Amino acid sequence: PQVLSMMVYSGYAMAYAPLEPGSTKFDEYTWRDGKVTHKPAPSQPKPADVPKMLFDLTTVDWSVVESLVATVAARVPEESVTYVWAHRPGTLFTTYSTVFTHGITTTTMFSVATSGDYNSSGFHADARGKLVD
Repeated sequence: PQVLSMMVYSGYAMAYAPLEPGSTKFDEYTWRDGKVTHKPAPSQPKPADVPKMLFDLTTVDWSVVESLVATVAARVPEESVTYVWAHRPGTLFTTYSTVFTHGITTTTMFSVATSGDYNSSGFHADARGKLVD
């Protein structure tokens, strides 16, 4: 399935996917407690940007997420990992994201958000889970 992004939180996951193949309108799909719900995505990309933002969710190597989270947690032990976000490099779909491509040569990437009492951080990794600075 083609998606704009997939965010994995500790208790649920969310994906932004086209209403149907070829559509430039997107819904937000949430998986929580074994149930899937969906509603219109809170923001919609510009139709011209959609082709460069979509990626096939089955091409993401989800097996690297656990070690990626452990690496990030070790770097900022005073913060907690909030979510892991799979997306195409250079996309600007959520309010958290920035256009970040330095050192990313894979067609998809992970961003990891953390937060704590006094700080929050963002980390970026290629599709293999290798952090880039």
